[in-house]
Amino acid sequence: MKTEISIPDSVFEQAKALAQQLGRSRSELYKKALQDYLKRYKREQISLKLNQVYPRESSGVAPVIAKMQFLSFDGISITERQLDRLEPLINNPEIEHLLFFPLSGRPKDMVDNIY
Repeated sequence: MKTEISIPDSVFEQAKALAQQLGRSRSELYKKALQDYLKRYKREQISLKLNQVYPRESSGVAPVIAKMQFLSFDGISITERQLDRLEPLINNPEIEHLLFFPLSGRPKDMVDNIY
């Protein structure tokens, strides 16, 4: 599909230079940038929804580790301390993948707690 957009000259020039540097067309660069933005937006929306469902609960995970978990995988990651959240996550059609991250370092124990 072709579309027309308006962007500031400076943004256009930066995009043009980057596309040349990467050996891509401007269309490819814009497509990739928009895909990345939409992916990030979707993650933010999932995070907001989870925060609405679990506004007062703490996972017991340091905030920086929780953020790394969330951003490290194209989906949601949880620890054994968050298994009570598993069913709503599995039933959420917007979540494509779940990553289980055992803080204990014992993945088998975590699997045993799931089944």
